[in-house]
Amino acid sequence: MKTSSTISTASALLAGAAVLAFAAPALAQTSPDGDGKSTEADGPSADSQYQGEIVVTAQGRKQSLQDVPIAVTVTSGEALARANIGDLTSLGNHVAGVKLAGAPAADILTIRGVGSGINPGFEQAVGTFVDGVYRGRARSMRASLFDIDRVEILKGPQTTFFGNNTIGGAFNITTRKPGHDFAVNASALYGNFGQYAVEAGVDVPLTSTLSGRVSGRAYGMNGYIKNSFTGNDGPHQRDWIGRVSLVWEPGDSFKSEFRFDRARMRDSEDNLEELMYCPPVVGVLGGLCARYLAQNGGPVDDKLNAETSTYPGSLDYDMSEAVWTNSYDFGAATLSSKSAYFHHNVQLRGNLFPVPVEVIPGKPAALPYYLPERYTNYSEEIRLTSASGTPFTYVLGAYYSHGELHTKLYDGFYFAPLGAAVAPLYSATDPVGIHGTFDQKDDVLSFFASATYNLTDRLRINMGLRYSIVKKTAHRFNETGSSGPGAYLGPDNFIAGSPAQQAALNAVLAADPADFANPKRTDRKLMPTVSVQYDVAPGAMVYASYTKGFKAGGFADSFIPNAFGPENVDSYEVGLKGQFFDRRLTFNVDLFWSDYSDLQESTNVVLTSGAVLQSIQNAAQARSRGVELNTQFRLSDAVRFHADVSYIDAYYTRFPDGPCTLAQTLVNKSCVQDLSGKKRPYAPDWSGSAGIDISLPVGPNVLTFDPSVSFSSSFVEQASNDPLFMQDGYAKLDARLGYGDADGRWELAVIGKNLTDKITSAVRNNVGTSPGTIWALPEMGRSVAVQASIKF
Repeated sequence: MKTSSTISTASALLAGAAVLAFAAPALAQTSPDGDGKSTEADGPSADSQYQGEIVVTAQGRKQSLQDVPIAVTVTSGEALARANIGDLTSLGNHVAGVKLAGAPAADILTIRGVGSGINPGFEQAVGTFVDGVYRGRARSMRASLFDIDRVEILKGPQTTFFGNNTIGGAFNITTRKPGHDFAVNASALYGNFGQYAVEAGVDVPLTSTLSGRVSGRAYGMNGYIKNSFTGNDGPHQRDWIGRVSLVWEPGDSFKSEFRFDRARMRDSEDNLEELMYCPPVVGVLGGLCARYLAQNGGPVDDKLNAETSTYPGSLDYDMSEAVWTNSYDFGAATLSSKSAYFHHNVQLRGNLFPVPVEVIPGKPAALPYYLPERYTNYSEEIRLTSASGTPFTYVLGAYYSHGELHTKLYDGFYFAPLGAAVAPLYSATDPVGIHGTFDQKDDVLSFFASATYNLTDRLRINMGLRYSIVKKTAHRFNETGSSGPGAYLGPDNFIAGSPAQQAALNAVLAADPADFANPKRTDRKLMPTVSVQYDVAPGAMVYASYTKGFKAGGFADSFIPNAFGPENVDSYEVGLKGQFFDRRLTFNVDLFWSDYSDLQESTNVVLTSGAVLQSIQNAAQARSRGVELNTQFRLSDAVRFHADVSYIDAYYTRFPDGPCTLAQTLVNKSCVQDLSGKKRPYAPDWSGSAGIDISLPVGPNVLTFDPSVSFSSSFVEQASNDPLFMQDGYAKLDARLGYGDADGRWELAVIGKNLTDKITSAVRNNVGTSPGTIWALPEMGRSVAVQASIKF
């Protein structure tokens, strides 16, 4: 990889910043307690980041962001609401080194070019936590950003405080808690594509010691992708989420908090993929692409432009979560417990050939799929946290969780007359398909400890240790057969074949109905962390850290009984955090280097039938290294500048049996390629955002103007590094113009996103039977909305 000059430049930048920190102690300002470190008391909210401390809980206790030896990006809930960002995918588009995308089989989360594949059997390498509770399924991120206080995006492995499934990083989300006084906040938004969002919350003091909060959000849109087949736009969303929170404080020592969330999302006209490269740029014209061209008698729209012609899908999502937290302060330490319940139900339908081609009579969807999923989790955590303000502080804890996952898979193979391949058991006009089930139970037991010792007034050492035992039991089976009426294969119309029919179809589809050879597995791992911090000047700190992490092995949800082992990481990081010029300048920079081994990689093999077989193996090693810079500068009370930029070099150091490009598959359908030295998917070299916040008094009120740009260099969306799956570099311009009360009691605003109307894709994949033709899922183009908000 040609990165030595860039890394050297980054090293020089870090060294220069350190020199600045040593040279400018008189320009820095200490924190309120006067020692450059945060206090345990609640500080200002994250939205007041230009005026005081940003308080985070990345290390299990409340600390100043500038005192935490971790690369963290923090965004307040108020800032997200102002920008009309209601889900993690939208937030990820504005954070350096972060890529999130909604894919048909599972959503994609990557930080620093590290993430997991889209097989439903995967836990994600990037964990999502809401009030310290782990949400283990990627789909749950769609209901994460609602009525929150802040989001902390923690980059790199976070094993001590967040567990084994965070080897890429974590989203640490803190919800808004009930206040002690009566208060109301509400907002309403309407924009193009039929977007609307209505959100409200009320704090109610029920007694002198008990406070409650009720909040809700309704969101919807009519769609930004035009579907010429149905005449409708999509995705067509009608979503809502509600919450009830309670806080009881009968005395200074005891505190009890309870939260219950309920979400319901109904997204019809969903997963509207676009056809690209038909006829193919590489390869030969054949399969469904050739049939579609023949039926239409001419060229088709095969450009990425938010226009498609496909049989639509749908996504139904229901989620419930309850969290009960209790804490008792003994003075020298606080004992706390957190009990949680999470359940979600997903019903996903889609079609992986995004144009209507009727090969089998009555089946306009050539590659339809139906993926229902149910997941339930119970967890309990106990922590003992020492008081702050002493030379030695510690956290001791234990964690247990039990999860149950149930998925089904219905795939209709209507892209070719596959029944003819097993004649006379089936005919060429018979719609054949497969039905599979996957059931898994997991138990996680962890013990963890961390300690911080102040060797001097300036020098601190932090140590952490977590030991995890992960037990999984899984069972699977699949059966092949045919379907009755309807575009989609599902439980209502699947007809299992006879033993002879199933044996013949299994041979064509390379499907294996057997259970896992060993349906049980246990992974154990000891994960240490150590870091050193040194206050080079009041308000400026340098740090160096080492972390070992792992992600447990498991079982694949596939046509074949496929299991895989754990993956591991050794991660190193050095950084500088400083505030200068009377805190007008905040400057955080870090260098990181992470080596991953035994990566759980999914490989797609295109069969002679045109079906795609997915297998998972611990086949790769990878490295992620780079530099990240986050800075904010308050030019005056009226003008503030902010920037978040990263350079990341994430590549496979060893992947000799990687998946082939589509061009290579044409030569040899069973080929593999050596991907050693090639880029990881969703890992652009450069990414980030920058903007200016302008606030001007107009009489008794205030006028605000907040333009910003988010950008990314090019990156691939599949491990094969196929240029057909390349998303070109882009820059997207956003702007917000607001006018309201100087105290924030009311405001009217206009919010523009992607004003240059740059169309990009969230995910791309190949179209079965048509080598060189792919499908892509477009992201939203230009949008403009009007927002009104009040609070009192």
